[in-house]
Amino acid sequence: MDKQYEALTRLRDLMETMKKNQELRGGVQLEKRMAERAATHKTWRQMKGMQLAMHEMNHPGNKPFVIGLG
Repeated sequence: MDKQYEALTRLRDLMETMKKNQELRGGVQLEKRMAERAATHKTWRQMKGMQLAMHEMNHPGNKPFVIGLG
């Protein structure tokens, strides 16, 4: 009986995800998502100064250099 409830819970989660994906489809929604992403996400090319430095310090390949500078 518990397995049936677990399967039902998984199906509910899947349906919620599918509904969310359906709501995000379409040209108008694409424009809305792109505008939101442009406002909240910056690429490393758009960063300047300390923001760029902190971004680069967080990369795993740069960790030894950051530790060496410290």
